[in-house]
Amino acid sequence: MLIPPILTFILSLQLMPEYRCTRNASYLHDCIGRDDITARQGYYIKANSPEGAWKEMATRFPKDVECGFTIQEWEGFNVRVVEVTENKERENTQELSTQFPTKELLAQLSEVLEYHTPPYQPLKVPQYRPGQYGEWKLEEKETPLSRGYFTSIQSVVNNYRLCRGQILWMSLTPMELESQSHHALAAKDHTVLMGLGMGLLLYNVLLRSEVKKVTVIENDPDIVKLFYQITDATSWPGWEKVSIIIADALNWIPSEPVDYLAVDIWSALGDENLRSDGQKIQKNVQAKQVALWGQELDFITFLVERGYSQPCTLSQYHEYIDAIGIPLIEADNPNYPDYCFRAAQMVFNY
Repeated sequence: MLIPPILTFILSLQLMPEYRCTRNASYLHDCIGRDDITARQGYYIKANSPEGAWKEMATRFPKDVECGFTIQEWEGFNVRVVEVTENKERENTQELSTQFPTKELLAQLSEVLEYHTPPYQPLKVPQYRPGQYGEWKLEEKETPLSRGYFTSIQSVVNNYRLCRGQILWMSLTPMELESQSHHALAAKDHTVLMGLGMGLLLYNVLLRSEVKKVTVIENDPDIVKLFYQITDATSWPGWEKVSIIIADALNWIPSEPVDYLAVDIWSALGDENLRSDGQKIQKNVQAKQVALWGQELDFITFLVERGYSQPCTLSQYHEYIDAIGIPLIEADNPNYPDYCFRAAQMVFNY
């Protein structure tokens, strides 16, 4: 039986040590713990090392970096305290096992900043028409903070939520936008998109001059009808390139060569069928290059299956591509394996 990728990854996280982390910065209001960090509730983070836990705390609370964080190795009630702070004069009555020198601290900060900067050009969000469309409801929803796919907590703008009855079907959060950003950038010549959704990826693919023709495969005619209701798609730049076909993505066979294929037919990131569905689709389509929504998570699952540990490498990604038999995007990007691990952290570690 195939173990779902999300379960596999969570199991792998259990092998990581857990750290209880506390913000050293003094509270501004009068309360228990204002001047005594031992009275404060900690943040429990799984990481490969105290440094890794410190980096995650710095990502969550960048304004607290100067004061630092107290990192505790946490095993039930057995705790070892590790202080991480730039202020070497800070007094602490607990045992301190290490402090970062300034150069190392700055190196850590540079990595933290990367977690706030998307590695790919952000997708553009088209104009939608909020409203009630039968059982569907589209609304523009204010979401003050949300976690991205490659980046950490951030403010959110242009977040549309599409619900079918009481069930959230799709929303344009940073997680959604970032998980498809590189899929749009790889589009060229004859591009096939499987899964129409709200047309976000389609809109961005049409903005690329490298794209000559776009074929969209969608198995639900009601989705196509809704798409025309909530957008002004026929006025989108490059709309004359588009053909929408009602068909099952798993069985559709093209009548002409396909240069690029992007598949987004799963209801959630980390779907256990991603690999097998992708293989079946590619067997029929034979695209020159392929992107699968959430492939980063499946790659990390593959590494866990093979018993690999960090850091992830490009050679391991090539091994993954060869093993599943799909010519995936980003095969020449040496930074991509690290992006994959970052995505897995964002999706599964919270």
